[in-house]
Amino acid sequence: MFKKLLLITLLLSTSIFSVISKADETFTVSSGGTAYEIGYKVTSYTTGSALLTAQPWWGNSSLAINLSSLLADNLPAPAGPGNALFAYGLSGSSVSMVFWRGSIIDCSPSCPGVNDNYGYAYVVGPSIRLADLAQSVAANTQVPLQVSNLTGMTLNGAHHRTLMDMPMADEQQCAWATGDIGRLYRQGNGYVSSAEVGACRDFSERSLRAGIALGETYSKQDQVFNGKSQMNGQYVLGELDWAIPDTPFVASALGMYNRWNAYVTRGYATPGTVASDGKTNIDAYTLRTRLDWKNAFQIGQVGFTPIVAFTLSKINVDGYAETGGTAPATFGDHSTISKEIRGALSGAYQLSDATELRGNLEVVHRFDSNSGTVVVASLFGITNVGTTIAGNDTRQNWVRVGGEVSHRINEHSLINASTNYATAGQDADISAALSYQYLF
Repeated sequence: MFKKLLLITLLLSTSIFSVISKADETFTVSSGGTAYEIGYKVTSYTTGSALLTAQPWWGNSSLAINLSSLLADNLPAPAGPGNALFAYGLSGSSVSMVFWRGSIIDCSPSCPGVNDNYGYAYVVGPSIRLADLAQSVAANTQVPLQVSNLTGMTLNGAHHRTLMDMPMADEQQCAWATGDIGRLYRQGNGYVSSAEVGACRDFSERSLRAGIALGETYSKQDQVFNGKSQMNGQYVLGELDWAIPDTPFVASALGMYNRWNAYVTRGYATPGTVASDGKTNIDAYTLRTRLDWKNAFQIGQVGFTPIVAFTLSKINVDGYAETGGTAPATFGDHSTISKEIRGALSGAYQLSDATELRGNLEVVHRFDSNSGTVVVASLFGITNVGTTIAGNDTRQNWVRVGGEVSHRINEHSLINASTNYATAGQDADISAALSYQYLF
């Protein structure tokens, strides 16, 4: 993250801010690591002293000269000897100032009087520190991570067990409805949730089981500098399980496609700034392969099943243009690929003929390349930035523990409830799920 912020800061300070954007008689330049959006107002010192003395260059002739030089011919004032005048002090009954007319001119000590009306420069919006702006832009790397929370909710919530675990009889089929909710507070403050309906059936004498499901997910998370992001969308998934003949192993493959509408509010640390809003579309393609060693060993009346799974996801974020705020930006299309290995041990205890208790311990390793890449297409109106700031290589480990209860209501209906707790990672810190299954 430090390297990313450094690169963005260098980009902002060297590539963009020597001259920024002109719009509606304002112009943005930078000096000393701070960006200034400058306009002009026709007034006199006598009338507008409160405005003129509040400017950051009042009492600082060096800053006035620097900003006027950067502004150059880009903000001509209708009343005055040249472009907008940078007033930096008083000299008797005259206003000390500099302005641009082919070069910097400092009229002191023969400057206009305090009662003369001229086009004086002033800061239109709050000045923004470039380091703060760099951090604000880099905060968009959290959007793909939020997507990982959503896909993980489905894979490790509603589908933390394979379809082959449903106790179906010969020639039976299944249908299910599930709901998941998760709370995030370590990797970000927010919530994730999902709802799903699906159906499955057996092939080849119960050695092969296939299912398909449709679902909807929702997430809302706080971002840095009072920003926030909200996503809602739908997904379709298919799962194929194979009970390998004459072995205790079940192999499973699950594929999923998600698409979300994302609403992102990007804030700034500089006091007085206003957040910028953006809207985009995100889609993700996910494949999970998994192997269960059913009842590999038993301790007392508890049967233990070791599990290993590998998940590969590609996340595509469409480019979008922000609106409003202090420094709205345009972000280009970018993609992130995430990879995850999950090992688990599940212990099942038959409490009664109808009720089973289960405990789960999972160890997860995530390894991504360039996760959360930022593509800055424009900033302050400059449309040729076109700079990609590579994301970080992610190596992350965490642990999740959980418990669940499954109860068979009758020969056709089952209900399952589970809860999980995870250390800092890409799973929800605390989550719960409820599932209803119908066999027919």
